[in-house]
Amino acid sequence: MEVVGIVGVLFFLNQHKIGHSIAKKKVSKEIIFETWQRVSKSFLRF
Repeated sequence: MEVVGIVGVLFFLNQHKIGHSIAKKKVSKEIIFETWQRVSKSFLRF
């Protein structure tokens, strides 16, 4: 359930175009990528 929530939040943030500038978009993409790696690791545990 938590994983679905995280994905939902990431999708929501993506839809709202987190960064209004290219620099912010780069940072947000890195954050999303890191979060996605953590989610993938938690998937492997189950």
